[in-house]
Amino acid sequence: MKTVKVLKVNLQIRSIIFLLISLVPIFATAAAKPALFYYGPANTTLDGILQTRVYPGPPNYESVKRGDLAETIWLIQLKRPVTVLDDKDPTSNNETETNVREIQLVIHSGRDQQILENYIGRPIKLTGILFHAWSGHHHLKILMDVKSYRVKK
Repeated sequence: MKTVKVLKVNLQIRSIIFLLISLVPIFATAAAKPALFYYGPANTTLDGILQTRVYPGPPNYESVKRGDLAETIWLIQLKRPVTVLDDKDPTSNNETETNVREIQLVIHSGRDQQILENYIGRPIKLTGILFHAWSGHHHLKILMDVKSYRVKK
């Protein structure tokens, strides 16, 4: 009688373990899906690491070594990839972009740029309006017009 109870308990434990193991791929797939974001006019908040990077600028936007002006951009390296969805506006160039890992930042205030220089390589939370690249000065596909920021400790 005791042996039968032990066997039933063992069978129940094995069933639970099997169920849990079989659910792992489902949760892993759900966790791996990128977050969805939208272009403006609504604000978006992003978390990541603040960085700068140099790209070739005018006149040819090809090579600083061959004489193009060096353009230093601000960007955020995201914690995980995101998708930015098409805004369905036929007058905009805001198209869907997937697997976005970096977003170029538009920081209008020279004062804010001076402050943020001290936090390059640090975690940051940014809020602003997303838009798609449309100029030679836009070196990444997605940009954010930054409205506010908070450096994380």
